[in-house]
Amino acid sequence: MMERLKKDLRGRCWRKVTTYFLVCCLILNTWVPAVLALEAVDMGVNSGIISTTFGAHTIIDTDHGAIINWNNFDTIGGEIVEFNQLLGGVASSASAVLNRITSASATQFDGALNANGRVFVVNPAGIVFGSGSTVNVAQLVASGLNMSDQAFQDVLDNPANGMVFEGGAGIVDTLASIRGNSVILVGKKVLNWNGIIVPDGLLVLAAGDNVYLAQDGSHVLVEVADIGDGTADIVNRSLLNADNGVLVLAASDTFGAILNKGYINARGGTITARAARVEQVGVVDASALYAGEAGSITLTGTQEVVLTTNASGRFGTVTANPYYGGVDGNGGSITFESEGTVTLGAGTLTSARGGSASGDGGSVKITAEDFLIAGEINVSPGNTDYEPGTLEIDPPIATVANGVNAGEINTIYEQDIETHSMSGTNVIVRANAVNVQDMTDDGGITGGVGGIELHGTGATGSVSFANTDNTISTTRGNIAVTAGSGGANVGNLQTGDASSSPGQITVTTSDGGDVTTGSLLITGGLGRAEISVDASGNLTTNGDVKVGSSSAIDNVPSGQDAEAIIGLSAGGNVELNGAVDAHAVATLPAADGGVTKADIQIRGGDDVTINGALVAKAVSQDNATAYASIEVEASDNVNWGLGVLDPVADGDNSQVRVVSRTTEVVTLDGDVAQVIIEQAMLQALPDFDETHMGSPLAGNVLANDNDPGGDPITAALDTDAVNGTLTLNPDGSYDYTPNPGYVGDDTFTYTATAGGDTTGQVLVTITMTNTLPTAGGEAAATHMGVAVGGTIADNISDTDGDPLTTALVTDAVNGTLTLNPDGTYSYEPDAGYVGPDSFTYSAVDPEIGAVPAEATVTIDVTNTPPVLSNDAVTTQRNTNVGGNVLANDVDADNDPLTTALVTDVVNGTLTLNPDGTFSYTPADGFIGKDSFTYSVSDPEVGATPGQATATITVNKPSTTAPPAAPGVDVRVEPEISGIPALIKWVAEELGVDERLMDVRFANTLASARDIPPYDAYSSFKKAANVLRDRRGIHTDALAQVISEFASSAAPPTEEQMASIAEAMARNTETGNVYALAGLYLDSLAEYVTFLVHEVGFSERHAVEFVTAKYADQLAEKENVGLAAYVAARLASLYEDSID
Repeated sequence: MMERLKKDLRGRCWRKVTTYFLVCCLILNTWVPAVLALEAVDMGVNSGIISTTFGAHTIIDTDHGAIINWNNFDTIGGEIVEFNQLLGGVASSASAVLNRITSASATQFDGALNANGRVFVVNPAGIVFGSGSTVNVAQLVASGLNMSDQAFQDVLDNPANGMVFEGGAGIVDTLASIRGNSVILVGKKVLNWNGIIVPDGLLVLAAGDNVYLAQDGSHVLVEVADIGDGTADIVNRSLLNADNGVLVLAASDTFGAILNKGYINARGGTITARAARVEQVGVVDASALYAGEAGSITLTGTQEVVLTTNASGRFGTVTANPYYGGVDGNGGSITFESEGTVTLGAGTLTSARGGSASGDGGSVKITAEDFLIAGEINVSPGNTDYEPGTLEIDPPIATVANGVNAGEINTIYEQDIETHSMSGTNVIVRANAVNVQDMTDDGGITGGVGGIELHGTGATGSVSFANTDNTISTTRGNIAVTAGSGGANVGNLQTGDASSSPGQITVTTSDGGDVTTGSLLITGGLGRAEISVDASGNLTTNGDVKVGSSSAIDNVPSGQDAEAIIGLSAGGNVELNGAVDAHAVATLPAADGGVTKADIQIRGGDDVTINGALVAKAVSQDNATAYASIEVEASDNVNWGLGVLDPVADGDNSQVRVVSRTTEVVTLDGDVAQVIIEQAMLQALPDFDETHMGSPLAGNVLANDNDPGGDPITAALDTDAVNGTLTLNPDGSYDYTPNPGYVGDDTFTYTATAGGDTTGQVLVTITMTNTLPTAGGEAAATHMGVAVGGTIADNISDTDGDPLTTALVTDAVNGTLTLNPDGTYSYEPDAGYVGPDSFTYSAVDPEIGAVPAEATVTIDVTNTPPVLSNDAVTTQRNTNVGGNVLANDVDADNDPLTTALVTDVVNGTLTLNPDGTFSYTPADGFIGKDSFTYSVSDPEVGATPGQATATITVNKPSTTAPPAAPGVDVRVEPEISGIPALIKWVAEELGVDERLMDVRFANTLASARDIPPYDAYSSFKKAANVLRDRRGIHTDALAQVISEFASSAAPPTEEQMASIAEAMARNTETGNVYALAGLYLDSLAEYVTFLVHEVGFSERHAVEFVTAKYADQLAEKENVGLAAYVAARLASLYEDSID
């Protein structure tokens, strides 16, 4: 952290040194002698240049979009750089040229820059327009930040495309006199020391690391990477002028600062300044130019906006007035915005007034987290016959304080409000909480033609008087109070001017907020006068509410309608602790159809309590009518205080008159006098209840009935229930039992009586509900002819828990079904039937008329046909043979099988029995093959029997076979035994007579050895296939293992062989080289073992045989080392035999 702080401090100091150096350059540039004017060598890569003349007066002719890269663009006093800019071959102010300076040092321009078009000067190291220099172009864009060629082209392609300045840290510093239709200065900082004049055009000063600017100035985005050096980023010490145009100052919202110590004028135009901090010391003026309208000014500082005077106590002025000396004209608008503080310091002036003779007042709006007003604000009309101006203040919290301005933050003072209102300014305070302190000086705020509005904003907003005996008063200005759930607790509110249109009084809350007031008075006035109070919660008035309290509302001077209107309403209770009086009198003949109206309307969401007189009096001329009306409406009760007189509605001096606490209307010749009192009567509301089919229900029909007078309510049955049994008691309780199985609505009616009031029929509806049961299907399976059982009880359900009844809907077709009441069932398929069968059942609860639920149980009766194998037997000439053809046939279900002869033998006599046994006698002397075909079937009905063929081979007697072991029948039936091919393969492998192997196989069968000959022969075949190694995978693996431990050119030593054996023993994972090599060696041992035990070789001869057959073969293939290892391995296994 300390190292970062040191680096930051060093950076700040260096930036200050740089700034000081640039300022010194500005001072010295007026006398430092120049070396040379612009020369050809100063110009680098370029495009779009038509012709160039260098010298003290450099002239450059360019096409639209020309780009010139300069090594040097410095000039001295007296030198001129002139651009003649063409568009389509014709001189045009729209033609643009980009001058980019790449010297890595700031450009010092002390001469004159003249052009008929748009000139862009970009130097990321900075630009200084020196003292005495001049700029006279259609548009000047001077930037200390870089603009790429593409960004420049984008600007030319479409006016909607923004200007993009990125990279560089150059300062744009101007002491020049600059004129143009548009001037845009962009840099890390922008400093102005002279006059920049852009009449009716656009003037922009923007400072930051990156700047993104709409071409019309409507939007500017500034980005910065650090907090800067502590000095302002945009400084004006002279004149910025864009009369009737647009003037924009923009620095970073985060760290940027704008300082004005000079004049910023856009008379009749708009001025916008935005940064983190905006400090206004000089003059900012958007007043009207000549007879035009005043413009607008917006100063936005995300952290702070400050208006202050200079060291001599001058300026700090922001104005948007009519033209100088303005007799006529409306005021403009001025806005101060900050997420922090807006400070209007002592001695400053903020003015948007109207003309002294004619013109409406302007507006000043302050929106900030905090505000401090110590300077003067004037937004009044010069003549109060015109519309008032507006001063609007919008912080989170605001205080209205007693007396003179004491300069406290977030405070507006009594005397300031009075001054504004008297001069014709509406003062509007908007804050979440508006707190009005005790007005100890004169008991209140006394205003005039300007309104006074206090608004507690937001859902929880509040307006609160510390002393509710205080009064806010005006003459013609409106008085408005609004609040949220925090409510409005105010004192006396009074307005009125007998000789003019009076102000109006409104008090409103939302979100349940209460309203409490003192007296509400409109003392007099002409035309329409209205007091309107609308409380979201409760309303309490602790004083009189009167319109025309001092003098009746009149229709002077034009005969318009005279109207005295009072509206008091609340979402909750209304309590009026004073008189409510509306008085209107027409002293002049009214226009035809005119009405003089005195109208009082009081509405409460709950009770209305009246503790004072209600009087509505309207007096019209003979050619008009009078309307005097009092309406009181309460959702609950209307209560009258002790000794309160009856309401009086008087039209035309008692021509029509009502004095009553109940509703009464009197009319005569168009005049109306009425009193309407509406309050809640006995209320008996319909009832709705429900129960499950068959379940009793209890309730009370009076639970939702109400008598506002509080009298007890009794119930009496009017019409009875139809589909159940009902008992209704006088206290409203009832018991109801539905008829069994009934589902649907049942109704009865009753009447309610309280305090002499009896209602009409009140309907009670009871709904009997039921959810029908559900039934699900089931699938079962059994083998042909085998009975099966199950239950459907698990497949039916009733969410109500009702008892269910099941029944068979459709029976099974291909078997016998029994369905029991408890849902269990048994099913036996018909004999020999195979295929699907099913039955459908139903389930129903007690609901009358309900459609039963149905589902199907499917039973699949299965059978697997027998699988047949052909048969083969062998005999000798003139020798009978027999067997059972079913011995090698299979029925997966173990069904009984039956055989039948399909085709008979040809060369002998055959007997085939149904159980599969047979006997065969070959014809005398027949030698060869004979056969018969037979069928096999199980009990499945309609199944197609399978067929197989039995082949009988009749051989001549053997006379050349080697002798067999004693007592061994050498007759071999290879087809039945299944190994003739294996015997033949072994014989071929060993190079011996196949018959010899037959005899040895037979001898093995006859021996007492517990070794199946087939297994031994099969293992031998596997070992031989490994040793043959047709793909070479085993020998390659063995060679790789050997190479790890021994030379391939010499036999391995005993130690090496031991290492190889140990490696293979440790690595037995299937598929790796060690496992493959080990399998090869194991196969050698298996091969030798077979020769010794099954063929009769001695161990020595067996080893010699294997060595000759396989080890020599490896040597022939030049696998000498491998052959040596194999031979050594065989020798080590059978060392004793070889010796």
